[in-house]
Amino acid sequence: MRKTVGSAFLLAVAGALLSFIATGFPVLMLGQLLIGIGCAPAFVGSLFFVSKHFSEKSFARVSGLVLSFSGLGLLATGTPLAWVVEHWGWRSAFVVTGVVAAANLVCILVLVRDDHGKNSGDIAGAIRETLAILKERQTKGIVALALVGYPSYIALRGLWATPLFMERHGFTLTGVGNVLLASSVATLVGPPLFGLVRAKGRSRRYLICASMATSAGIFLILAISANWIVDATMCVALGALTGFTILQFADTKSAYDPQVVGRAFGIVNTAAFLGVAILQGATGWVASTASTFSVNQFAAVFAFIAAACLLAMVAFFMLPWPEWEVGSKTDV
Repeated sequence: MRKTVGSAFLLAVAGALLSFIATGFPVLMLGQLLIGIGCAPAFVGSLFFVSKHFSEKSFARVSGLVLSFSGLGLLATGTPLAWVVEHWGWRSAFVVTGVVAAANLVCILVLVRDDHGKNSGDIAGAIRETLAILKERQTKGIVALALVGYPSYIALRGLWATPLFMERHGFTLTGVGNVLLASSVATLVGPPLFGLVRAKGRSRRYLICASMATSAGIFLILAISANWIVDATMCVALGALTGFTILQFADTKSAYDPQVVGRAFGIVNTAAFLGVAILQGATGWVASTASTFSVNQFAAVFAFIAAACLLAMVAFFMLPWPEWEVGSKTDV
């Protein structure tokens, strides 16, 4: 894990540098891709560590704290980063990204030590394990949820919140940063609160579905709202709801054998990052199509995300559940 996450952060540093010197869209997109790939394994590495060193009972609580600390990065990308961009330009944001990624890389190399297992270098074995997980009955529903759950919030925060408040409500960039800062604070609070929930088995899955349904409802409110206070409140509420991701990973942990749960986390995390790319691309197409037919683009985009949340919830609920749930009426 040390080599994997360390190598990935090296890609993040390279991506930040490439984005900083970019003179055209293709190079900038390549830099963004490298940053995304570089940061992707970090949370999975943390979850894998927690799953190995903490009991099933403590997993949601401890991983909730881990996700909460990871939200500190979202705080930095609110008002502070908006202020930096306004004063020094957009390239300065990638200088900050590169410095932070380099600092993380140094910490990983100095502080992290691998627990060398007998299969630690078996790439072929890792591929076989991953393919076997993808074939398991419960994987389809888990992946469907991961493709939309957290990515729906990232689509709002990373792509649509800024034009929403600037075009619909006339906010300045710093004003938008203040809203995003409040939403980011909510992402710090949500995971630990969800981590305290003692639900497991079927109850935990019902709570996950309820969280997705609530997210869909919030996006519908954003689609029809004309009040900046309502919109800001909904953004903060969605930030808090990201905490249900902890229940999602706890569900994943219980759905697979302990020896392959690290691979399962990787699949879920990959699906989430893929979902970010797909959802942002899809909402861009929806906005463009809406404008062609003189439909408000924000109404169309948020209605689309709401529908995606509902479809993901239905898929998660209707597709096969883990074997431990089949025929069971009680929690496990």
